[in-house]
Amino acid sequence: SAYHHGTPVIATDVPGLIDVVDESTGWVVPVDDPEALADTIRTMTPEDCATRSAGTREFTRDNDWPAMARAVLRTFLGDRGPRQGRPRPA
Repeated sequence: SAYHHGTPVIATDVPGLIDVVDESTGWVVPVDDPEALADTIRTMTPEDCATRSAGTREFTRDNDWPAMARAVLRTFLGDRGPRQGRPRPA
């Protein structure tokens, strides 16, 4: 949801989050490491935030619902693409 508003995030390195958050869209810190979280917050600069904000907008553009639907169709249909006409009898 933050990505849709161009907002970079700080995430912990757990499955799921590390699949979508990286240095282009936010910051990843070790789980259960409050020192790393504090250091990340302390060292953020406006330039870092602006760069990552652009990354979140790019991620959102490349991963919107139509793009995800196309990816699912490619997975299921492969190179065949959608069927044309009626199916042939077996």
